[in-house]
Amino acid sequence: MELIFYPLTAVILIIILKDIFLLSRVPHFISPPRNKLSTPFVSVFVAARNESTTIRRCVEGLLDQDYPSKKYEILIGNDQSEDDTMSVISTIAKENPQVKSFDISELVVPARGKMNVLVQLISNAKGDYFLFTDADTKVGISWISTLVNTLQSGYGVVTGTSVIRNDHFFQRFQNLDWIQAQAMVKILEDNGTRVTSLGNNMGVTKEAYESVGGFHGIPFSITEDYELYISIISNGYKPLHIFNRGALAETLSMASFGALLEQRKRWMFGVIRLPNSIILFLLLNAIYVPVLILLLIVAPLTGIVVGIVRWVILSEFLKRVQKLINQKGSVLWLLPFEIYQSSVNLTSLIYYLLPIKARWKGRPFS
Repeated sequence: MELIFYPLTAVILIIILKDIFLLSRVPHFISPPRNKLSTPFVSVFVAARNESTTIRRCVEGLLDQDYPSKKYEILIGNDQSEDDTMSVISTIAKENPQVKSFDISELVVPARGKMNVLVQLISNAKGDYFLFTDADTKVGISWISTLVNTLQSGYGVVTGTSVIRNDHFFQRFQNLDWIQAQAMVKILEDNGTRVTSLGNNMGVTKEAYESVGGFHGIPFSITEDYELYISIISNGYKPLHIFNRGALAETLSMASFGALLEQRKRWMFGVIRLPNSIILFLLLNAIYVPVLILLLIVAPLTGIVVGIVRWVILSEFLKRVQKLINQKGSVLWLLPFEIYQSSVNLTSLIYYLLPIKARWKGRPFS
């Protein structure tokens, strides 16, 4: 038993030390400057495929901004939708002069998808600042002003914080997972480790975008947000993840476990290229429950004690980061959430390794 006990205990202690480190860094989150700068012209881009039921909600959020309406445009590209997305987009554009609709059929990058749409939307843009969100995402009222103000303060690429609408348990688990992951990214980025961005809540300066040749100048990828982020910061521009209510956006959850695995498989193409530190953090989160179960079998009392200690630390961590974005959550959700997170992360890894192509909006990608 000792041969098993000590390695299990060591792994649990490493996980707890990781959580203590994360908790200790929350008070030191780097915040964007609060001084309001100028209001330059901004272009907002949305790629839409089969989003007839969500695109109007997205645009409503973009139109309901505290940024001057004459100082930004919304460019929406229909990516060969199989529903009436284009019809909905056209109607919205007719109702709102700020909105411009495009039916994207030409292929200008190696494969169809979001990157192909964004390239063509940007070629029609007039702004000096480029903001990106998704058709299933609704941004907050200060989203444009917060991202643009931060970009004007010396950053080349900024990322807001995204949450998931959580009406039932499966959505709440996804939301907690997203928040925890983004908080880890924030902490590592603030400490100099360049991680990634979020394509549904991202902003870049036109100068930074053009310095890397735009999407034409970076490798084609189904994780285009990661490629653009890495290319821009590799060219000397500073990034910042904004973890506050001003840069908040709400996206929709995956409706089923199968859809969640499809999403994770696509993300894994970017995850495997992330810094070792974030991969280690994600791996530790994934193996925590199996390791704790084994420890409870080998040494029940020790397993209960370390389980409670970790639960208290993680509860405090999530409570603090959720408060920053004006969210509340019961610590009781952590008990089933731990099981959910380990199951999803381990299953996602197995699914990624299977010889099955990743899919985005019904399209297969290698």
